[in-house]
Amino acid sequence: IERTRESDFSVALLGGLSQLNGDVNDGATFPGAKRPWLWTVNLPVFYRFDTEDIPLFGETDLILRGGLSFNRIQGDYPGFSVTNWVTGLYAAFETDFRDFAGIGGPVQPYLYAGPAYVWHTPNVENISPQHQVRRQYQDGTGSSAMAALFGGGLRWQLSERIEILAGYEKVLTFTDALDHFVSGRNDNVAGVSLGV
Repeated sequence: IERTRESDFSVALLGGLSQLNGDVNDGATFPGAKRPWLWTVNLPVFYRFDTEDIPLFGETDLILRGGLSFNRIQGDYPGFSVTNWVTGLYAAFETDFRDFAGIGGPVQPYLYAGPAYVWHTPNVENISPQHQVRRQYQDGTGSSAMAALFGGGLRWQLSERIEILAGYEKVLTFTDALDHFVSGRNDNVAGVSLGV
């Protein structure tokens, strides 16, 4: 990834694991439910702002981070399971806080937050007779919703133009339909990633 002060734009490729946090696998509504981690791919693009003349930032970078993410998530419970493809479009502001934290060297922490929009297509399977009431959610039709994105991690600079990024991300959606089980509490997705 190109993340030098001489370059305004840079790109990255991140891979990792994501997990559904919904009603089907929260362990309360469905005791004994499983919460598997499945693969995710993130394609972020970065634009670095010049903050040298802004007293608040100083040597701390301010970066506009946007891109696409592709997540496969699953909630599994005996007699009711759901698999969902979640695609996210996001834009967030990122800063590495190195000047504030007084951290030097090749490893720097970073944080980011911003709005997102997600598309999802659930597929419900293995519905046992006691869960017939939930067949209304078995249509497999897609939907979309707004979301809030929060994340952070570490950036390791290997050279002047190449860095490794490792991070954790939380997508808080404004929908309760990711697992096609509606309880009035919004679902969300957590993820960990690693890339260059």
